[in-house]
Amino acid sequence: MNAAADPACPACGQLGAAALGSVSVPTQHAAYAQRAAQERVGTRADAAGLASDTLAALAQAHPAPLGRYTMHRCPHCALEFADPMLAPPPAWYGTLYEALPLYPAERWEYGQVLRALGPPDTVLDHGCGSGHFLGLAAGRVRRAIGIDFSPAGVAAVQQRGLEAHVATGGAAEGVALSEPASHITAFHVLEHLPRPAALFELARALGTPAVQLWVAVPSDRRPDRLCGESDDLDAPPHHLTRWTPRALQALGERQGWQLRSLHHEPLPWRQCVWEVGRRNRAVAALLAASPWPRPLRRGLARLAALGLWAWGRHPMDQASGFSMLARYTLNR
Repeated sequence: MNAAADPACPACGQLGAAALGSVSVPTQHAAYAQRAAQERVGTRADAAGLASDTLAALAQAHPAPLGRYTMHRCPHCALEFADPMLAPPPAWYGTLYEALPLYPAERWEYGQVLRALGPPDTVLDHGCGSGHFLGLAAGRVRRAIGIDFSPAGVAAVQQRGLEAHVATGGAAEGVALSEPASHITAFHVLEHLPRPAALFELARALGTPAVQLWVAVPSDRRPDRLCGESDDLDAPPHHLTRWTPRALQALGERQGWQLRSLHHEPLPWRQCVWEVGRRNRAVAALLAASPWPRPLRRGLARLAALGLWAWGRHPMDQASGFSMLARYTLNR
């Protein structure tokens, strides 16, 4: 893992990024293993043993010689990116995704894209995971194809009767299609790529001239980002980049694509109230108050959080849900 003295921004290509701090790979591995153990609490008696096994497997799959990444923020497009831009091998992801349920069956962005699909379309889902979106799309289009870096994941998708292929390194030459795709999707793939431009190169090589490229990434306006809170899964080695609308536009433009639309996932007002309440000391005190009955404490806490949300005395007035979705077309 060799760090650059002045790394160029992977989105806009500019220099002068400011160092934000370092991320320890062993610390991250320990956090992932602890999450895995917490997921098993109440379901497995050997949760602690599972955490130890997960930690050992992650360290073996991605030993990371220097043991840390440095995070930078670009002053031009506000992309936050790792240095070095080094992604773990597929075996590392296989270990992590076996330990943690990181493939949701439903995402807001699935519905946004599905509404744009029709019977004549051919859809290519890059990073198809366990095939949830692929299964939904297959019933709407003429052909739905998935690609993924994980051979085990592709095999599981194929067992569901869906078409899927193994990609190599994010490069277009890793996959050959018998026909070009009219829509290409990449749901939470871009933030994992050591070279984000590879996604756009793949889309150009495998799409029609009128192809629409849909890219979903974690939102820059989700509550934890707005509040400056850390998320070990939104950091290396799991995520190498944290995107902004300006960075998404800049990356597309450098690769010959035009950003046609960008939408943030709405945050339901009930969740917004909860996000406000859990970060407010007064609301937290209400929840911990004793000897008040628990239902009364929760009711008062919700009312207090609702009041804070309605008055806008918090950073949640611009908050979004987990994802933001960009749609691109090729420049002509």
